[in-house]
Amino acid sequence: MAKFSKLSTSEKYKLVKNKGHYVASRYHGSFHIHLYRVEDFLTEVWTRVGLNQICWIEETDHKVLDSYADHVKLNISF
Repeated sequence: MAKFSKLSTSEKYKLVKNKGHYVASRYHGSFHIHLYRVEDFLTEVWTRVGLNQICWIEETDHKVLDSYADHVKLNISF
């Protein structure tokens, strides 16, 4: 979604909150990062650990999924 990158952080947050589907979370340094699927793209919401403050929200691609591999538990039955 090319338009997503042009939105303000507040507008991005509203879109993620209203249309996003939570996927997973991870830590990177002093950040707690939450991955969401919004329509047909992935986005990360970066917050500082210990603070209820969003630092930034950015669109990402499937390459970031490896960063979440250890934090996702799949329950698959055959």
